[in-house]
Amino acid sequence: MPIEAQTSDTETQAPIMRRAGARDAFSILQMMRALATQNGQRAGIGLDQLTCDMLGANRWLDVIVAEAPDGRLVGFAGLPRRHGAARGMDMHHFYVMPGDDSDAVGQALIRAVEAEADRRGAVFLRLVAPVERLLSRGQFRPAPGAEMAAAY
Repeated sequence: MPIEAQTSDTETQAPIMRRAGARDAFSILQMMRALATQNGQRAGIGLDQLTCDMLGANRWLDVIVAEAPDGRLVGFAGLPRRHGAARGMDMHHFYVMPGDDSDAVGQALIRAVEAEADRRGAVFLRLVAPVERLLSRGQFRPAPGAEMAAAY
């Protein structure tokens, strides 16, 4: 289901931003592995665990994906569910496939995460992702007082 504020524009063939489903798990896992490699790490999760974490009875990870017009996933943002007094969201995982539109896809994905946080009534959105990369590429411009934490 598309995130309302981030639907595809057929003239520019922009990716659709939507919540991930079961059919997306394999592509998300491939992007998680690419992200881990990019950061000099190894992804410590398999397909079954990822699917359970995203869709199982005790799910703890919500994922928003960027889907290209041809159906390929070209990016994702992982949002672990928080348990505690503060009503907020953390974005722990963020990856966009390299390509000509990667900056635009990254910006649209960030906007979709912000829309999801608003939809849920979050009072804050904390980026716990490769913040320096997001800032240097212009994909995220923090609001005054925004809380950010470097990952890795």
